Order: sequence, then structure tokens, then C-alpha cells
Amino acid sequence: MANEESATNAPIDLTLVQNGGVLKEIITPGTCDESPSEGCNVFVHYTGTLLDGTKFDSSVDRGEKFSFNLGKGQVIKAWDLGVASMKRGEKCKLTCKPEFAYGEKGSPPTIPANATLVFEIELFDWEFEDVSPDSDKSITRQVLKEGKLYETPNDGANVSIDIKGSYGDTVFDERSLKFNINEDECENIPKPVEDSIKKMKKDETSLFRVNSKHAFGSEGHEGLGVPKDTDVNYEIHLKNFEKAKESWEMSDEEKVEQGEIIKAKGTTFFKEGQLNKAIIQYKKIKDLLDYREDAKKSELDEKWNSLKLAAHLNLALCYIKVKNFEEATKCCDTAIEIDNNSEKAFFRRGESEFARENYENAKSDFTQAKNLNPANKLAIKRIREANAQIQKIKEKEKKLFGGMFEKFARQDEKQELRRKQAVKEAKKAKADEKPDTEASGDAKEEQNGIEVDETPSEVKVNGD
Repeated sequence: MANEESATNAPIDLTLVQNGGVLKEIITPGTCDESPSEGCNVFVHYTGTLLDGTKFDSSVDRGEKFSFNLGKGQVIKAWDLGVASMKRGEKCKLTCKPEFAYGEKGSPPTIPANATLVFEIELFDWEFEDVSPDSDKSITRQVLKEGKLYETPNDGANVSIDIKGSYGDTVFDERSLKFNINEDECENIPKPVEDSIKKMKKDETSLFRVNSKHAFGSEGHEGLGVPKDTDVNYEIHLKNFEKAKESWEMSDEEKVEQGEIIKAKGTTFFKEGQLNKAIIQYKKIKDLLDYREDAKKSELDEKWNSLKLAAHLNLALCYIKVKNFEEATKCCDTAIEIDNNSEKAFFRRGESEFARENYENAKSDFTQAKNLNPANKLAIKRIREANAQIQKIKEKEKKLFGGMFEKFARQDEKQELRRKQAVKEAKKAKADEKPDTEASGDAKEEQNGIEVDETPSEVKVNGD
């Protein structure tokens, strides 16, 4: 074995500036040529010591592997550099200067200030970065070539990419293209893959492994030759990009101007039936107009409020069409706060509440829409439909609860009869226990089943 030979190799300086901040010595070579990339969840064993050999921490002693996301600042800088250079199965020794470890503060009580640390690390395996929308590993990313700088594209950024889609050994899509993220139509690129580009750096090449549900699903893609229920891979090279201007970089006038452009794009997507892309555009307007730099510019009020109202109304309509009625209701609530005379806001909230079977609320909203516009025939029709549903519910409740009340009444009647019978029997038993005659001086006497008090006006019948 070459373990001893590799251990005698000269240490490798892993720092960019080659200042000896992180020195690596290979103890046991790895078993493959690949190394984990930024974002990968890596699994290691380690033992940490001070320069004098004092051990301060060890996952080996705990008998539990340690895992972390590489390159995300979850560990000291030396670890992000060192583990990124390792191969699967490799064991190495890292000597870390304070500026790449715990610096001037140290990590009391085990690591003193300005301490140089020595780690023995063994890399077992790694999982690629999970970039799926639901964090369920349905889309993972492997960085094949590190990008430049730190900036990444945002929504609306103009990007230039090379893309290669494949499954198994079959390449079904290979081309170069330019587009604006989440604004332009990207034919045959699944939206979650398009969103994943926002995680890339300039000149980066990444491999995205995409579960079929985020690719072409149960239908597949006949034109591309992708079978149904097929997981696919996309290798993407982000050649260049120009970020869209962020809202905080814009004046109020620029926000309104940009909002109008975005609204037009959203309307185009809506007319084409691309509702999810339309929703993205209208949400951008909503976010864009959340904050005004100068709320005192009254000449901007009408345009600002009109655009903001339109964004929420259009969002509500989109949400209704994709059956997200809860979000639709929220958008209408905000629209009514902006303009409490908005016929559309009340009508669309009514539609959403009707779909959620909140018929009383729906009727109230449709009625408000009709009051604002008596000629709104659809609102009048919806009121009738809401009334019909309310009546159905009342009849159903009457039938259900009416039967229950009748049953309870019969039970009460039977209980009352049983109670009366018990009282009658108790009194009869008591009467049977009395002597045949009573003392003549008694205040009461029984005659023919009638109890007579001394006061002639008070007469009670036994048992009644």
C-alpha cells in the first residue's frame, strides 16, 4: 500500500494566495477522481488537536460521522478548502493557521486564541446539493466547474447559457440560448431547472439531476423523445448574465415605469395560458410597489395605486384559475384595502369564497359588487346561485337536525311517562302501607282517594 509513501509527500498549500494558511498532507489516497462541489452535503470523520498534540474534539471518539454543506460557511474556512480538495475514501491531515480556523477569539474553553489547529479528516461520501423547490432532493446540483466571483442571476436577469439535456446515454436537447429568467418563454426547459440557474455563478458549469415530476412527468415529451416518468439530467454552462435592477436601486418613478412593463409581460403570459409565469410577473409588481421612497409625491399616487390595485386583482384572477382560492382571497382583501369601491375585488373574492363553499361570504361579496354596479348581471346570477346553495344547506340541516330533535322529543316524552309512572307507583305503595284508620284528632283525613286539608280551598288528588 502507498499510505506511508503518500504521507511523506510535501504538504500542499490550499490557499489562493499561497501563504501557508492551510496545508494538506494526504495520509490515504482516495478511491475515485471526483471531489465534492460547493453545496454538497459531505460525510466525514475527524480528530482535531492543537500543535502540542492536545486533542480537543473527535467524531471518531463519538462514533458518529459529521456532515455539513460544503462551501456554505457552516465550518471553518480551512475545512471548506480542505474537504473540497478530497476524493471519496481519502484521509488527510490539515494544518490550519488561526485566520483559517478560529482566529483571535479562539473557541473557549478548548481552543485558545490565535491557535494553529491540526485535523485528521476522512471523507466517506457526499450527497449533491438539494436545490428542489420542496427540499425533497427531487433536483440536485453538482458543480462541475467553479464559477467566477460571487454574484448570481436574479428574476428578470438576461442570461446566456449552453444547455445539454440527457437521460441515460441519450442526449435529447443541446443548444445555446439567451433569455430573461422567468420572463421569456424558455421552450422545453422545465421551470424548476430555469429557477436553478439563479444559484449559478458566471462561467460556472453545473449538472442538475431532475426527477421526472419536475421534468416531463407522466406524459414525457414526444417531440424530444423523452419517455414518460423519466428522470433527466441538465448540464448547464452559465456563460454570462446581466442582473435585473433590484427594487431598492430604483426611484419611485422608475418602479412605476418598470411595473407597467412587467404588467404587460404578465398580461401576455395570461392570454397565452401561462398562468404560473403570469403569477410571477404580477407578484413582482406587488413586491416592487411594497415600499415608496417618497410617499409625499401626490402626483404619483394615482399611477402607483392603480398599478398596485391591478397587480392584486390580476393575481387574484390567476390564483382563481389555478384553484389557489386562499391566495386569491388574500389578494382581493389587499385590493379592497387599496380601493374599497373596487367592483372586481368584491366579485373575485366572491368567486373565491364560493369555490371554498363559504356561501354566506360569497353572497355578501357578490351583493357588494352588484351594489357598486347594478348592471353586473353575473353578480346577480351568482347571488341566486349562492342563495340556492345556502337553501340547500338549510334544508339538509333541517332534515338532519329536525330528525334529531324529533328523536330527542320522543325520548323526552318516554322519559316523562316513565317518571310519572314511577311517581304513581311510589305513592300507591306508600298508601298501601298506611293503617285503615287514623286518629280523629289528625288535621287531615282520606276520603275516597281525596286528600282533604283543614283549609277547604286546598284539595289535591293523590298521584296527579
